Amino acid sequence: MDILALISVDKSRVPSLRFQIEVETISGQLVVTRVNASANHDIHPGDTITHVNGRPTVDQSAVSGLNGRITLTLVPAAIHGAPSVFYRVNADYSSDHDDSRICRWLSIDVKKGDVVQIMSEDDNWIQARKVNDLSRVGYIPASLSKEKVAMLCPFGRRVLVLLGAVGVGRRTLKSMLLRAAPQYFATVVPQTSRQARPGEQEGREYHFVTKEEMLEKIRDGGMVEWGELDGQLYGTSADAVRSVVRSGRMCVLDCAPQALAHLYNAEFMPFVVHVVPPQLEEFLQLENLRHNRRPVDQLSKVGGQKFSRSHLIV
Repeated sequence: MDILALISVDKSRVPSLRFQIEVETISGQLVVTRVNASANHDIHPGDTITHVNGRPTVDQSAVSGLNGRITLTLVPAAIHGAPSVFYRVNADYSSDHDDSRICRWLSIDVKKGDVVQIMSEDDNWIQARKVNDLSRVGYIPASLSKEKVAMLCPFGRRVLVLLGAVGVGRRTLKSMLLRAAPQYFATVVPQTSRQARPGEQEGREYHFVTKEEMLEKIRDGGMVEWGELDGQLYGTSADAVRSVVRSGRMCVLDCAPQALAHLYNAEFMPFVVHVVPPQLEEFLQLENLRHNRRPVDQLSKVGGQKFSRSHLIV
């Protein structure tokens, strides 16, 4: 993605960035969701802060915790990389002709029927950008006539479920889809009740919650899959799947067959793919290409695992 701006801010001479902008971590990226009138004019809602002082960052503390002169690298956030709130406006509006607007240097014109993506909003103003021109960002009145709309996955189905024996390659297929077409496919970050290990970051490997919170979600039907290992709970929340779907992308899951009971509904509409291992001879040839080859008896177990029809049809 092309760099939108490379700016330098002297925090010793201007108000702290914490008071100039508001940021939110979305899909592992640090996205600017609100700017104030005192902010640097090169920073806009919908920008992604990829580097701070030349170092990659997704942590909000990397912005708020620095002093002196700092350098931010900004790129425009994709539609799916910003808040998933959209409105269709029902009236024309031009901020250039609105003397009451609170930020003169953020300008946007919308026409009746335009769809805008909402970065942030309060009782009086909305900071938004047009979905057909992400470079146009500005304030529109919260009182402007509008209706809420949502992005839908272009494939019709909203969740792609990859089923198969352990070691058959489901995660490899999922990774290939996410790398090849991130604008169409995304996955979820699971939850766990265990403590974060050194090097792990909230929202990257896991969402770290308490066991009581996870148990409550399980009781309330808020989890699509869960399990216990070494006394700690791991699982995938329905809200995480829902968030991907609302971003307009297909949610890719490599889960156990039991999760289908919680996914087969009108909201998620899963497309289920059963990944079957090849014949053992072909499996051995493919395994020879791996750096860490598995023994023959392990490959035989992979090929021998079967799913009953009741697992696949709920």
